[in-house]
Amino acid sequence: MISINRYNSPFYIESDDPLTFLKEITGLRIIEEDNRSAKFSLTKNYKNIAPLITQIEKKASIKKFEMVEPSLYDIYIRLIQKQSGEQI
Repeated sequence: MISINRYNSPFYIESDDPLTFLKEITGLRIIEEDNRSAKFSLTKNYKNIAPLITQIEKKASIKKFEMVEPSLYDIYIRLIQKQSGEQI
């Protein structure tokens, strides 16, 4: 099982196939994309993203899939926003 990190970091995916279909998947927010790679975050609360990966694999062969680790600055900003009651 692939667990989701507590900072809700984005994910990066690369494929030899076009990934334009990612826009159609409910629960994903595309941050950056080109034809064969994308950076996205999850808008749906996934406890396990294995089904999402399986759904992607049905349309494209995954060459690389990784969580983008937040920088210390990103973590700091999220904590400050949380303390001030702002939307994260």
